[in-house]
Amino acid sequence: MHIPQRPRVELFDDHLFVVMRMMQLIQAEPNNINNTATIKALDSEQVSLFLYDNVLITFQEKRGDVWQPIRDWLQKDNVRIRKNGTDYLLYALLDAIVDHCFPVLEQYGDVLEELEQVTLDNPMELVLNSNLPYCDALFGRCVKLSINSIVRRMVA
Repeated sequence: MHIPQRPRVELFDDHLFVVMRMMQLIQAEPNNINNTATIKALDSEQVSLFLYDNVLITFQEKRGDVWQPIRDWLQKDNVRIRKNGTDYLLYALLDAIVDHCFPVLEQYGDVLEELEQVTLDNPMELVLNSNLPYCDALFGRCVKLSINSIVRRMVA
């Protein structure tokens, strides 16, 4: 598997191929806007899934994922995920990945709201010396950007 690949679904004669990003929040340092709220860092990895008639194969970049509840369901008897086919299992895995995007969006919305308030309260001193989490969800990369460096590049 080549990493990174663009998210996509491809239908072949004998199988279905899916590539997408799996994102989840992991614990990180306190944010430096007000040093009270802890910010969670974005962990992103590429996931590839191959669906054949009765087989589903998944590949991940690293250990740990958002699929533990599905593994737990698979251990139980008489649950829908075991009664349906591998296509339903694929659906459940993709659904879990999508569901874990919402906390990511919520957190970064909260960070932007907090930054807006700080900017309105004290636009120069606090904000220009802050590092902001910046996430490029399309490529799954996160970096901390210094506002000072951004402003310097804009006026240079």
